[in-house]
Amino acid sequence: MLADPRWRMFSEKLKSIRRVCDRCAKRKSLQVHHKRYISGLALWEYDVSDLEVLCEDCHREQHGLPPQKGVALRTKEEVEAEERSRHEFLLRHDPYGSYAHIHGEKKANRVGGGN
Repeated sequence: MLADPRWRMFSEKLKSIRRVCDRCAKRKSLQVHHKRYISGLALWEYDVSDLEVLCEDCHREQHGLPPQKGVALRTKEEVEAEERSRHEFLLRHDPYGSYAHIHGEKKANRVGGGN
């Protein structure tokens, strides 16, 4: 069932909407966790309230497994600082203003000069 293209499309869409682990705000290695299973429902037929987006470590913890060795967890503050830095970079390097428009920001000057 996990290899079914309908599940893959559904889970990728959910991860792209939420973008961070629901528990620790980590952005990498996101997976979708079913909080409960309902007989007769396919994996992609669940309501999003029955699902969590979790990083691999939180998902492993949920199932009683140890975290992957050698993986450093980041604090919420580190994640927020990284997001601010990414946001500022994208505003500065947005020649057509599309990123700024989506985020309700004033368009930055074009890279390499211009008006």
